[in-house]
Amino acid sequence: MPNRCSQWPTTVKSLAREGPGGGIDAGELAEIRASDLAFSTAEAGLLLARHGSTLTAGQLECLIRRTGGWAAGLRLAAVCLDAHPDPDQFLKELATEGSALTA
Repeated sequence: MPNRCSQWPTTVKSLAREGPGGGIDAGELAEIRASDLAFSTAEAGLLLARHGSTLTAGQLECLIRRTGGWAAGLRLAAVCLDAHPDPDQFLKELATEGSALTA
């Protein structure tokens, strides 16, 4: 069954008032979508670099596509990449439909 959660917006209620001229006032609602939480290519690259993995731009794009840019998927991929002898092969395996890391 496809993941349908990414189609549902998340609503966050602010509990505190921000400073003058910015932020959400107490009691106001803000809608945060999955795309707002997804890591960018640059952010994913930094996360992987902290794990000692360096991927090409194309490899990063593939990883972001397959994980939806979600931090948990990227982090798990980073841990797996550390243990995998061939990053290209890992990404090919990840790109298969039945992969555990894919959305």
